[in-house]
Amino acid sequence: MVNLLVSILYGILAVLLPVIALAGWTYLFIKLFPYARKEFQKVVFLKGADRSLRYIMLGMMPIYFLTVSVISAGISVVGELIFMVMVILFDPSFSAPSQVLSVMSAGPIEESAKLGMAIMIYLTFYWIWKKVPLEKHNEVNRDTVKDGLIFGLFAGASFGFLESVLYMLTNFTTLASVGASFETLDPIMWRFVLGVMIHALYTGIASAGLGRKTMGSKVLVTCFSLSIAVVLHSLNNGIQGVFILILEMDSLSGWLITDVLQGGLVVVGMVVFILFWKNSRKYD
Repeated sequence: MVNLLVSILYGILAVLLPVIALAGWTYLFIKLFPYARKEFQKVVFLKGADRSLRYIMLGMMPIYFLTVSVISAGISVVGELIFMVMVILFDPSFSAPSQVLSVMSAGPIEESAKLGMAIMIYLTFYWIWKKVPLEKHNEVNRDTVKDGLIFGLFAGASFGFLESVLYMLTNFTTLASVGASFETLDPIMWRFVLGVMIHALYTGIASAGLGRKTMGSKVLVTCFSLSIAVVLHSLNNGIQGVFILILEMDSLSGWLITDVLQGGLVVVGMVVFILFWKNSRKYD
């Protein structure tokens, strides 16, 4: 009976912690960036639109959020499985370097899938804004580059939320079977603090070109920003792979070094995102 209650508690926490992380990072973002706060009210609450339409939009938002997460995650899983099979064909023993390479493949595969969802969101909401009359909607004051960044954050957060829930379930299962230690608690804390945010950040960066005016500019900047997101994501995964799989530092020191280096990459990503955000009018 006790084991059942513990399992239920862990299952609840596996969902609740990503929800708290998502709500916390969303609140922080819209508080720090006034334009994001205005767009949040316009997109989520359809400020100025008919009340019935606003209720429909509020009801559809969680469904849209989860749909985006499932599609992007599904594409990523298929892509990573195909890549893993190809690696095994060249290295049947699936040695540690091959394992690290497979882990790092998540960078280009997942970022491409999430960017595809961000593009879909971008096109969907611009269609909605053209169809729905908003009293305070002023196209002249729009910052389309910031819009692209916001939609990238949304797509990345949806993916990060679903991934965090799945990893949390695995991590709590390990915690239940092995017991509490730094090695079992660290992945849970890392996922809680950064699991949702880091995916949102990377896809936000990758989406920096969506709001450019000309198609040529959109493509060039998107390729550039996507490359930055892929490098950061691949390095993030590669760091853990190198220390845990190759150097076999599956201990307190190995996890601490990994956390510090991955935290440094998060800071770099934040700086890059803020630079794109602050200079958006130059690229509009």
